[in-house]
Amino acid sequence: MLSSCVSGQENNDHYEHNYCAYLTTLIEVINMNKAIKAALLSSLVFPGVGQYLLKKYVLGALLAGIAFIALCVIMVNIVESSLLIAEQIQQGEIAFNVVAISALILDQQSTASSNSIGSIATIVLVLTWIISIIDSLITNA
Repeated sequence: MLSSCVSGQENNDHYEHNYCAYLTTLIEVINMNKAIKAALLSSLVFPGVGQYLLKKYVLGALLAGIAFIALCVIMVNIVESSLLIAEQIQQGEIAFNVVAISALILDQQSTASSNSIGSIATIVLVLTWIISIIDSLITNA
């Protein structure tokens, strides 16, 4: 099967054709440009991971650290909002049903947009991700 993929012989077997296509894709991924692999890692895994592949350890650690701090701030805001809703449910201030809880969440989201720390953390996280991807791509350009 492998010999027909390597030799370029035409094959009529559907499974053999899929195997050859998979093998070709795998070889292309292995031979992929290091900058593209780094950009994919930075975009799909976490900011800064691609910089580690490119041996830019200080920049990778800086980007990952900034993104991690921003993500922690966002998560703290989410947990605080969740605890506030849970407390209101326990005290009987809002009904324990999906409609009432959804309305409260939407109300908190509209007031959360005025929360400058959460907004700044979101912007910082997105910018860090973008910077990480662009840096990975322009490294070998």
